[in-house]
Amino acid sequence: MAGGVTWLTVSLLVAAGAVALQTALTLRSGRMLPLLVASLSLFMATDDQFMLHERALPHVLGVPEAAIVAVYAIVGACIMVLTLRELGPRGAAGLWPSLCFMGLAVVADFELLGESSYATEDLLKLAGFASWTTFWFQYGRARIRLNLAAPG
Repeated sequence: MAGGVTWLTVSLLVAAGAVALQTALTLRSGRMLPLLVASLSLFMATDDQFMLHERALPHVLGVPEAAIVAVYAIVGACIMVLTLRELGPRGAAGLWPSLCFMGLAVVADFELLGESSYATEDLLKLAGFASWTTFWFQYGRARIRLNLAAPG
């Protein structure tokens, strides 16, 4: 069953990345946020599919897995700051569930609160990526509608 959950998480991330990329390509301005979301989502999808941060990247780059996860967290924080600037606290509120679930998945992955199962981590990632994808679908729809309605 773990393979099925991984397939779902990868599919959700690819969908979020594709929608964010299409949003960026459609907009006349303000493309940085959706481009950053597309980049992070598509890289995390590749990572999740091929277990890059667990095996390949630490070996190739010579850095621990935690350093790679920290880079994801930094990019995620940048996305949150940009989203807060653009949408304000109420508009960005939909991102909090995904960040909480993804944070809990990291806690489960590194077993920071004790031993956890792969199922726990995978289900937390699934919840996080589902809410992430939902948020960026809604964001993309709203931004493209505004863009199409704007003159010029």
